[in-house]
Amino acid sequence: MALAIRGQDITSTLARQEEAGAFIGQIRALSLKPGELPYKIPSDYDNLPRLRGRATVSCTLAKSPNSKKPYYTLEDGSRVKEVQLKLVIDGFHAPITGGNFVDLVQRKFYNDMPIQGVGDLLVSTGKPPGGNSNGFIDPSTKVKRTIPLEIFYKKDKAPTYEYTSDDEMRATESFTLPFQSYGALGMDYAIEEEEGVNSGSSEFWFLKWDQGLLAPGRNTLDGSHSCFGYVVDGADVLGQVEVGDKIEYMKVEEGLENFFNKA
Repeated sequence: MALAIRGQDITSTLARQEEAGAFIGQIRALSLKPGELPYKIPSDYDNLPRLRGRATVSCTLAKSPNSKKPYYTLEDGSRVKEVQLKLVIDGFHAPITGGNFVDLVQRKFYNDMPIQGVGDLLVSTGKPPGGNSNGFIDPSTKVKRTIPLEIFYKKDKAPTYEYTSDDEMRATESFTLPFQSYGALGMDYAIEEEEGVNSGSSEFWFLKWDQGLLAPGRNTLDGSHSCFGYVVDGADVLGQVEVGDKIEYMKVEEGLENFFNKA
């Protein structure tokens, strides 16, 4: 990493940072018992699923047959209509947001889900087709499940809930799960609703921009949205995703022992 920094090689520096972060994460995982966290989640959220550790999720993306370019081009130049992403969901630092996501994957909520928004910065999905709801309706309560904004500051020992970094006058602080990596996973919120930033439900997005390359103070995602993991394999195709492509299938491959529903 030192050589990459001295040579001002941004791509190599970011790659080394990701490798170091993954290694540190592995050490932390080994230091804790499966299904346990070094802090307590507030009892206000006892009715919500949670992820006490990490989980790996496979995500199969498929090109829309109506696309002008109905294939993904891989790094080796090959063209495919489907590609699989590997997602690591971080329940150590985002147990509620991560638990909500894993629960929806287990429910097959995201299967056959179309990509609904593509911009310079984000690829978004997760809004149920049809109806008036913009989130997941819990069959046990018949109402939309909402989850709070969940932020983990580097200086803290547990996540902060329901307040943005601006609300808490902490906008200049660093975050344990920053939006500084291509393929970061972020929870979306219905800001126009009464719950505001605490209206997270099923809509999420993939970051397709290296936030670490932005000028200081230009990152508007950290501190106002929950990051709950990263795409660790296959993220390079996100720049080719179009509206109308779809998530064919998601599956939890590892880490279900860390998932607890309404514990």
